[in-house]
Amino acid sequence: MKEDVIESGNATKSFLDQANINNVAIAEIILIVILCICARIFIKKTKNHFIAKTRKAQKEQKVNASTAQLLLTTITVCESIAKILVLIIGALSCLAAVNISVSPVVYGLGFISLGVSLGAQDTFTDIFRGLLTLIEGKVSPGDCLSINGRVGYVETLTIRQIVLRHFDGSLESFPYSKISTIQNFSLGYHVMACSYCIASDSDVEEFEEFTREVLESMRRDRVWGEFLTEDTQPHPSLEFESVWNTCIKITVRVRTKIDPEDDFASEFNLRMLRKLQNTKMLRVVK
Repeated sequence: MKEDVIESGNATKSFLDQANINNVAIAEIILIVILCICARIFIKKTKNHFIAKTRKAQKEQKVNASTAQLLLTTITVCESIAKILVLIIGALSCLAAVNISVSPVVYGLGFISLGVSLGAQDTFTDIFRGLLTLIEGKVSPGDCLSINGRVGYVETLTIRQIVLRHFDGSLESFPYSKISTIQNFSLGYHVMACSYCIASDSDVEEFEEFTREVLESMRRDRVWGEFLTEDTQPHPSLEFESVWNTCIKITVRVRTKIDPEDDFASEFNLRMLRKLQNTKMLRVVK
């Protein structure tokens, strides 16, 4: 037992002699630690500065939401990489200060990196596809997407995944490596279609005037006006699909922004019913 203690003490002494730990080396290590701390503080302040400028530019509408999201994600990733580099360089510098060869450590880090890369292929795929998605700018927070057949609004758009909020309020995450199909409804438009059957002896021009009044009232509405696109026609289009002896079927169509639950159509239909309920022209509503 006593011999083991003596051998252990000799090994420790040999290591200290080999490492050449002295006052100068300790001073160098302290200086390296202080520099690393200062570097991390500088990195954090720089990140906060650029994040504040990006959010201010987005608020002032100098950049769109997709570009702002890309910048925020890039800033966060750069901060993480910079902190890791500072930590690695600081550790290697401390070892060099006590005359310990850093070659085995470098080789070890290389093998660890290789193992991590092989075990985290999906993660790297997520990051690569996420960067491409953010750079292309075809998806933005608030867009209505269909991902792998699941429809919802983009709640969060990160470098690794897209989080959808479904119409029932639930959230679902989709890593980019697991996305097979994606469709962005917000980049296109939606055509609202409401069909009515009116009496054959009704005044069609009066019915058309009702549709114009309803559309105009919804255009002026703060909520429903947001559904209308810049190229929405000033008046609804009317299609006479079929005519019977007792009634005429008319389909009212209006181009709107994406409306998965047909909220605009429901409101339009409700306002039309209020106008038609005091007339004798209405027969059937579909």
